[in-house]
Amino acid sequence: MQEEITAGFWLSPQQKFVWNFEQQAFAASSRALGMISVSGTLDPERLEAALKTLVSRHESLHTIFRRQAGMKLPF
Repeated sequence: MQEEITAGFWLSPQQKFVWNFEQQAFAASSRALGMISVSGTLDPERLEAALKTLVSRHESLHTIFRRQAGMKLPF
């Protein structure tokens, strides 16, 4: 069986603080939610394409923290 190799980066001090805080306070995933009000006709396909472009352009919007077995903090 081939061993899986994972590449990543260690957490910044700010990310480490938030991770530790959430583990103690919530013991669950954290998500940022937002809502906007749209008036007039909405084209769902164009909205979806615009959001995908936005997320792909900004790394912080598609960052995932994974914790490996035996590690206290994710990377």
